[in-house]
Amino acid sequence: MRIHDYVVRALVRQPSMESLMDIRKLNFLHKLINCETGITKVMFNERLYNGIFNGGQGYIANISNILRKYNLQSYLMTYAQGGEFPLKKFWKTIVREQVMNYERTKYVEVLIQRNDVDRFQRIMGQHLFKKPYPFYTAAMRNEHDHGY
Repeated sequence: MRIHDYVVRALVRQPSMESLMDIRKLNFLHKLINCETGITKVMFNERLYNGIFNGGQGYIANISNILRKYNLQSYLMTYAQGGEFPLKKFWKTIVREQVMNYERTKYVEVLIQRNDVDRFQRIMGQHLFKKPYPFYTAAMRNEHDHGY
């Protein structure tokens, strides 16, 4: 049996590279939203409002697609309407949970579609993504503490 990358990532509970990049983009969104009042904030808000109502291009269109992918678009709409956005600590937790939910769903879909991982599914199916392994939790904590 050939071991596929999604099987290995499921075993170590690691999101895909695309999802890791999305996490970084969503964390950057938080920085933009919470930056001090100034030209950066004014330009971001102007592009955000234009992007929401006129389709947008570049980062705003990209971040809108990412928010939709992980069912997080309501947070941006709440910000656009009233200026409220979760604190950094809560935002990182929300993002991580939504990304892992997406990855879990994607993983289950792949297992259902592929018959070469049937044995793996029978052995590990229900146990994956329930609770991170201790070494992974420690590594992620270390990553967040150092701001990587």
